[in-house]
Amino acid sequence: MYEHFLVPVDGTPASDENVSVAIGLAERLGAKITFLHASPDQAATLRGTVLPAALASTLQHAAFGDSDAVLSKAKSSTVARGVRCESSAMVSGHLAEAVGTAVKIHGCDVIVMASQRCPGAQGWSLQSCAEQVLRDAP
Repeated sequence: MYEHFLVPVDGTPASDENVSVAIGLAERLGAKITFLHASPDQAATLRGTVLPAALASTLQHAAFGDSDAVLSKAKSSTVARGVRCESSAMVSGHLAEAVGTAVKIHGCDVIVMASQRCPGAQGWSLQSCAEQVLRDAP
């Protein structure tokens, strides 16, 4: 059956509920979970603009700082239930692209994600992220 779930997380209530559902399912199936937090590529919105190195570094550090908090919360809930898990953080211009990349890197066979409008960056806000992932992910 299914052995390795990819669960995109963003710290929203819908994402938190999705984590609970994924943990319960993984628990029943003996599956492993990889949590993914994909932050919008803020530098991509400024493409063509020369950014000072310090600003580019600050933008990247801020994106991964959020990832640490979101991923830690998801992992602690999972470990408490005895489910194997790992986490991954990416900065990407498009969530569906980040999910597809993570599936390939981690060898996941199922994507478990909530359906909600994508916030923020260019390319993330035009439709449901889940809809885009369904179309684009392997």
